[in-house]
Order: sequence, then structure tokens, then C-alpha cells
Amino acid sequence: MIFVGLITGIAIGALAAYILFGRRSGEAEIETRALRTELDHKEDLLQTERRSHVAQIETMKADEERMREQMTVISSRVLEQTSQKLAKEITDQQKLERQQARAELEKRTVEIKTAVGPVAEKLTEMHKTVTDLEKERAKSHTELGEQINFLKEGVVNLADQAGGLTEALKKPAGRGSWGEIQLRNVIEMAGMVEHCDFVTQKTVHDDGSRLRPDVIVNMPGGRTVVVDSKVPMEAFLQAQEAPDEELREAFLAKHAQQVRAHVSALRKKDYQAQFDHSPELVIMFVPSEGIYHSALAQDSTLLEYGLKEKVLIATPTTLIGILQAINYGWGQDRIARSAEEIAAAGKELHKRILTFAEPLQRVGKQLDSAAESYNKAIGSYERMVVPQLRRIEEAGAKSAKELAESKTVDTAAREIVIDTSHPDIEEEIRRLEPGDETPEIIEFSSETETEDAA
Repeated sequence: MIFVGLITGIAIGALAAYILFGRRSGEAEIETRALRTELDHKEDLLQTERRSHVAQIETMKADEERMREQMTVISSRVLEQTSQKLAKEITDQQKLERQQARAELEKRTVEIKTAVGPVAEKLTEMHKTVTDLEKERAKSHTELGEQINFLKEGVVNLADQAGGLTEALKKPAGRGSWGEIQLRNVIEMAGMVEHCDFVTQKTVHDDGSRLRPDVIVNMPGGRTVVVDSKVPMEAFLQAQEAPDEELREAFLAKHAQQVRAHVSALRKKDYQAQFDHSPELVIMFVPSEGIYHSALAQDSTLLEYGLKEKVLIATPTTLIGILQAINYGWGQDRIARSAEEIAAAGKELHKRILTFAEPLQRVGKQLDSAAESYNKAIGSYERMVVPQLRRIEEAGAKSAKELAESKTVDTAAREIVIDTSHPDIEEEIRRLEPGDETPEIIEFSSETETEDAA
């Protein structure tokens, strides 16, 4: 019974629940449909808004692109206008600065030309002297190279002509003439031409006897070198024609003895004692390298013997070297004289500049004194004259002319300054000769002073 009642209760409860839930399910379905309808409406609105936003975004992108292009164009125009304006301002400023600099330069140029005209002339003269000196030096080097080349050609020619002269040289007169000709050729090759640097065939006297050297070569400083040509060829030519070696050696030994005899004879003439400022030796010129070397091969002490007898044996090659050295000495002597002239000109220029500065400084002091006197006069004029003139004007006695304003001079003359502490200037001052009057060293200043007028 209880079970039946329980079952019945459960059935009644289930029915009641079904009825209750069925009613609620219907209401929920209605509500769901309403919500779904509203959801669909909201989705439609959302899609509409989304499409609207997409369109707005596209519009904004297009506007942004147009604005970007416009800003680019505007920036380019502004930059171009600014650059043109800035370039024009810079150009105008540079033009103004150039005009001012040109005017200042012209003003300074006139002042410098007026003040240092004599100095410029002296500097021009010194420049010309230095230029001439450099040209002379270059010419000397060029001539030296040409003479060396000429020497090479001359040596070759001498060797070629030696064979053809054999017959002519067998006679003493012919040998003497040939030796003198060779000596003259060598002197000309070395540049020691007769009218310039050497004297030929001068006769000197020694205790009543007459001595005549072939050449007296003049050197710088008044010194001289005696050159005498000797051609010991008799035994030498016989040796060349000897039929056998033994006889040839005998003739060559005799040839060496003849060369030694010429050295002794030349020493006895004592030429160096007959000329002032002559070295303690005489040059014995042997006009053939072969003649000398053949004798030297037989007598190896020949050169030492000559030096002992104060006779220097010289062949064309060695004599040209000696004469070239003397010729170079003449060139250096000319250069030294030119350098002395430049030094004298520089000393004179230094003296003139310092002398020129003295009256220039006095002019500046006089200008300062004149300006001071003028300012004092202006002060007296303003204190004593102008007030009276004002009262006359106030009284009605004024003339047609206006009372001019008086101005003082406030700029002082520029002071001249020379920095005598510079080592070059001190050295130049020390080089002035004791008899020269050294001008007062005046100090220069680059500052312009101003004074207040009284």
C-alpha cells in the first residue's frame, strides 16, 4: 500500500513536473526565438557597421596618402625657397666681404707701396742678383758636362792621330811644335782659353838668362802654375821600330832615362821661384799617354822622382783634370764674389730700412703732436669762442652761415716696431762694419692707440 502510494505520488509529481516544465519550455522557446531574432538584427547592424568602418578606413587611407603627397610637395617647396634664400644671403654676404676685403687690400697696398718703395727696389735688385747667380751655377754645371764629353772625344781623336804623327815627330822641331799644339788643345778642352785664364810664351829672367815656359796658368787669388811641354820621343820611336824584343827593351830603357833627364833639366830652371804666389812645383806636360806609360813601365820610380824634384809629370788626361779643377776654382771664385755682393746688398738694405724708419717715426710723432695741438685748440674754441657765438645768435646778430660742429682727432699715429730679438736681424747688425753708423733700432707696434682730446 505504501509502495502503491509511493508510486502514485511519484506519478503525480512527474505529471505536475511535466506540466510545469512544459509550460516553461514553451516560454523559453518563445524567448529563444525572440533572442535569435534580436541576435540576427544585431548581426545585421554589426555587418553594416563593419562595412561602414571599412569604408571609413579606406577613405582615411586615401586622405592620408593625399596628405602625405601634399606634405611632400609643400616640404620640397619650403626647402627650395629656404635654400634659395639662404644661398642668396650667403652670396650677398660673401660679395660684401670680398668688396670690403678688396677695398682694405687696395688701401693697404697703397700704404705699403708708399712706405717701402725703395725697399722693394732693393729687393728686386737682390732677386736679380740671386737669379743671375743661379743661372751662372747652372751654366757652369752644363759646361762641365759638355767639356767632359768633349774630353772623351778629344782623347779618342788623340789616339787616332798618334799613328799618323810618327814620321813628323822624328824631328825635334816637329816634336816641340806638336807638344805645344797638344798643350793648347788640352787647355781649350778644359775651358782655360787664352784671353781669359792663361798666358802663353812669357819670358822671365834668371840672373841674366832668359827662361820661357810654355804656359803660365793663372789661378784665383793671383796664384800661378807653370806648365812646360816636353816630348821625349827619339828613343821611344826607335823602340817602336826595333826588329827584336831585346833591342826594343833597350830603347825603352833609354827612353825612361830621357824622361828623367827632362825632369832634372826642368828642375834646374826653377820656374816656381820666378813667379810670385806659385806652388812649389812645375807641371811637365807629356803630350802622349803612351810615351809616359812606356817610360813609367821601365822606371816605376819616375813619378816619385819628379815629385822629389818638384816637377809633376802630367799627360793630357791628368792635365785636363788639373785644369778642370782650376777652372772650377774660377767658377767658385765668381760665385763667392757674387755672394759677397749679395751680402753687401743685404747689409745696405738692412741699413737703409732702419734709416728709413727714423724719419718715419718722427713723422708719426709730429702727427701725434699736431693732433694734440689741434685737439687743444678745439677745446679752447669750444670753451671760449662757441659760447660767445651762441649769445650773438641769441641776440639776433646771426649771419647766413651756420655754426659748424667741431670734432677732435682721436686716432694716434701708428707706432713703428722692429723685433730686434730675431736671430737673423741680430746677425745682420753684427755684420755691419765698424765704420758704419748703425741706425737706432726702432720698435714697431701693430696696435693703434687712441687719445682723448682735451
